[in-house]
Amino acid sequence: MTDNAAAEAYEYSQAESFKAEGNVHFQKGNLDAAIESYKSSLEILDKLDRGGVDGNSNNNNNNGIELPDPLLRPTVLSNLGLVYLKRGNGREDADACIASCSDAIDRLDAISSSSSSSSPSSGGMSISDRKANLRAKALYRRARGRFASASAVAVGTTSATSSGSATSSVDDDSNAALNAAARDLLDVLKIDPDNKEAAALLGMVRERHEQSKREGGSDMARALADLSAQSSSSSSSSAREDG
Repeated sequence: MTDNAAAEAYEYSQAESFKAEGNVHFQKGNLDAAIESYKSSLEILDKLDRGGVDGNSNNNNNNGIELPDPLLRPTVLSNLGLVYLKRGNGREDADACIASCSDAIDRLDAISSSSSSSSPSSGGMSISDRKANLRAKALYRRARGRFASASAVAVGTTSATSSGSATSSVDDDSNAALNAAARDLLDVLKIDPDNKEAAALLGMVRERHEQSKREGGSDMARALADLSAQSSSSSSSSAREDG
């Protein structure tokens, strides 16, 4: 191993350590500290992605070093999105969650399912299965962020109404966030049809559409109604099997 390769291996181990540190902070409820740890991990991965510790790539594609576990970055990004959700400081944290999870999903899409991984946390799972599981988590967390964003927009609508300001654009923003959340949840249920949390959140999205008197007035609303019925049937079946 060259000196540069050794330095890159050390940097990568530091990124893993910061991720583990962030997990511990999150479990203890130290959310601000968790955010800082995850950001430190991402900063190191950004440096490696730019070409290693000296800026020179070790692979033929000149896209930075080949990481031992290509899913480390999207995992950290998805975890970061979860922390923003948990902290819940209004629309700012909701939007930060959306951005972090979107980055995770984009990076997952760019990873080949034939990639190898030497991560000890893989538990023998294939890279394809790990990608699917992580994608479902990131989609669900992004959906929660979009639902929270829609709720924050609704609060803004109430404030605007009380001040006599126009609210149509705010209503549009809220419904756009709800529709985007529904699309994410539909994708989650394609990956994991028995995901009860995703089905439950989809039901909440449907209720919000009903509250805005839009059910049946759009393709999305009809899709939500159809999927809600399917999810109820699936949940009943799962309950019987578990009992």
